[in-house]
Amino acid sequence: MLDVQYRALLGVFLVGHLGPKKVADREELSEFVWPVADSYRIENGFLKVEEPGSETLKRPLKDPELFSSFARLGARGEPTDSKILAWVEEHGLLKREDEERRRIYQARVNQAPMPMRKFKEEVRRANSAAHLYYALFKDGPEALKARIYKLREDRSSPKARPLAEIDRWLVENWNEEEHETGFGAANPSFRAYVKLKALVQKRVSGVKLSFFDEQAVFTGPPKGYRPTQAWYCPDLLSAIWLQLYFAMTGALPMKVCENPACRTPFPGTRTDKRFCTDTCRSNARHYR
Repeated sequence: MLDVQYRALLGVFLVGHLGPKKVADREELSEFVWPVADSYRIENGFLKVEEPGSETLKRPLKDPELFSSFARLGARGEPTDSKILAWVEEHGLLKREDEERRRIYQARVNQAPMPMRKFKEEVRRANSAAHLYYALFKDGPEALKARIYKLREDRSSPKARPLAEIDRWLVENWNEEEHETGFGAANPSFRAYVKLKALVQKRVSGVKLSFFDEQAVFTGPPKGYRPTQAWYCPDLLSAIWLQLYFAMTGALPMKVCENPACRTPFPGTRTDKRFCTDTCRSNARHYR
């Protein structure tokens, strides 16, 4: 149960939050563009762009599984270097190297080298937030209690993995009596929600309202034209968290992968889909 709570925060969120159109068809999600280099490498504990090389321009917000794929890197503990590198080669590094230079077309990909340690911290943070969101809004207080007990149990293991900030706070401050009797601000579920909300707000603080004006770029706006609402993201990391923000404010349904070894939430856009990936569908046969 406790290794379940994240991937489903996406795809679903935009389908309902922004209307019935498929995510890939939504114009407003095209505003944010992020270059992905031909190759990346790990050197001396840092993720780096492989220079020289070219780039592919991608539109991360049109990928309904951007957040969930990132959070899922931590589904079984610390992600391996190979998994991290594969994700980065698909999506790019998380932040710009030069915050003042935001032009898309440039001599090289403007992405900052990132310590592997920091990348893993961000994965833990996203994984934790996804778990907590699911426990708070989908399963309720008892699921939150079970999650914290499991975190405490895991923390005492010789193979304990580092905890994200919110998980560490919950483990250290959870009070069983307050869980049973707390009301209002004294309720542990409310305090957990406040922590989650503050984390997401901080992570999307650089996102700004914008316009998507593709029709008006070359000829100007035609009569009666209205620009489409969009979002400006300063970097890929803010776009990742913006998707979680959409999921939380959309309060849309999620499903949980039926592979016992996975149990990861995934976008519930299809009623007949039981597994989050084809790999999980294939591996689930071993548990029958």
